[in-house]
Amino acid sequence: MQTVIDDDSLRASAFDETVIQRYACKKFQRADGSESNGKSASQSNPNVVRTARHCLDLARLSPSAFNTQPYRIVLVHSPEQKLALAQYCLGPNKQRVLDSDCTAVFLADRQILKTIRRLSQFLQSSKNGKNRALRKIDMLYVSIFSSGYPIPRFIAAVVSFLVRFGIGLTDFLCRKLLGICQFPSLSNAETWSSKQVAMAAMTYMLACSSRGLATIPMEGINASGIRQVLRVPQNRYAIPLVVSTGTPSEKPKQSLSSSRRYPTEEVLFDNVFGGLSLQQ
Repeated sequence: MQTVIDDDSLRASAFDETVIQRYACKKFQRADGSESNGKSASQSNPNVVRTARHCLDLARLSPSAFNTQPYRIVLVHSPEQKLALAQYCLGPNKQRVLDSDCTAVFLADRQILKTIRRLSQFLQSSKNGKNRALRKIDMLYVSIFSSGYPIPRFIAAVVSFLVRFGIGLTDFLCRKLLGICQFPSLSNAETWSSKQVAMAAMTYMLACSSRGLATIPMEGINASGIRQVLRVPQNRYAIPLVVSTGTPSEKPKQSLSSSRRYPTEEVLFDNVFGGLSLQQ
């Protein structure tokens, strides 16, 4: 019994340390030892790329609504593609892409229902009639929550708005007239899929941190240009963020545990918003 408790404590301590040690790396060490000049891309360390790919494989295990996994990831590591990607990263983000060993580009699927047959395979748990009926209900839920209709975007946006407006109005009337509330709050397709992407991206960054790699999530990008150079279908995928990964050029000067964050009592409440923490 003591061994089990010790193992649990070690795992918890290791995870805590991973979270504490993760930080946004502002400057990377170029693997080929060349100087940063804003014009050329560094060669990549194959060991770092290999580790990053493994971390992305772990990110696949992140949770997603109905296990739909509405994301794709492009790992950019060749000098040619880093240079192409960098021209659509704004400000200092350009240099980070050029200097780091690789950059993971996270794509959010705005038309998840285009993979409806593939989704059915995931949702299928057995071949009996009960579970087939359950799968149909799940697919209905996916359609409502994701707004990822496999139709042209401008039409999908109108359909999504009408569905969300109709459900919101029904919810309002039910609360006012019947005193019940059983309808979900819905998002548009890009917001919904980006929420799923965020969990995968965080898993990736923590996995990298646990292996000594530095990362920085960046949203200062031109998504349309990135889709073009990476050959990503223009109308289907949004790009919420990209994450450059590599070896930091220098260690953080301050203790990561004292990184600038709002005090706990300003962020964490008990039971109701603004409620004082029981630990205070």
